[in-house]
Amino acid sequence: MILNGMIVNIVKGDVATQKAEAYVVPQYCNKLCLTGVSARLVNTDCYAAVNAYEESVKKYANPFGYAMPVKTEGTKAKLLIHSVVLGMPKKTEADKKRVFSNVQLATYAALVCAEKHGIKNLVLPALCTGSTGSLTYFDSARAIMSALSVCPTPKSVRNVTIAILHSDRAYRLFVSGSKHWLHNRPYYIDKDYKSMMDYQSVMGKER
Repeated sequence: MILNGMIVNIVKGDVATQKAEAYVVPQYCNKLCLTGVSARLVNTDCYAAVNAYEESVKKYANPFGYAMPVKTEGTKAKLLIHSVVLGMPKKTEADKKRVFSNVQLATYAALVCAEKHGIKNLVLPALCTGSTGSLTYFDSARAIMSALSVCPTPKSVRNVTIAILHSDRAYRLFVSGSKHWLHNRPYYIDKDYKSMMDYQSVMGKER
C-alpha cells in the first residue's frame, strides 16, 4: 500500500532476513533485549551495533518511545534503530492504552530517525507483540499504521517493510488491523498522540 508517500509492505518472515538499510530493534529502557529481533541480529555482522545498546543503558536508561540510532560496521545494514517499547506495565486497560500510544510514538521516532540518516529502506517488526510485548498483532498494526500516516512526508524513506514472524494467524491479524485502521483513521489521532509533534525534536540523537 501507499501511505504518506511511502510504499508499505507487510510480509511474513523474519526481520533479520529482510534486505534493508536500517532495522528497527525493540528494546527495554534499561537493558538489552535478549530475544526477538535483537537476538537474531546478534548472529549477523550487526553484532557490535546490537551490543552498543547494552553499553549505552549501563550509563543511563532511555525513555519509552526513544529511538537510538547506531551505525553498523558490517554489510547487512547501515543502521540499527533501537526502539524503546518493551517493559511497560500492562495489567490494566489504562496500561494497555499507554502501550498502544508508546508504539505509536516509537514508530514515529524510528521513522524520523531513519529520515535524518538518509535511509531509503526501513524494516520493522510488529512492535510490542510476542512474549516480551503486550499488544495483539491487530492492535500493533493500528498503532504502527497510524504513526506512519502522520509523520511529515519523508523525503528519504521510500519503502517500509513490516515483517511478521510467528505464524499465519499473526500475519492475518496484523493485515486485518492495518485494514481496520485504514477505515477508521480519525479515531486513533488523539490529544496524547499529537504530543509526538513536540517530541520529534529529541528523537534520533546520538549520545
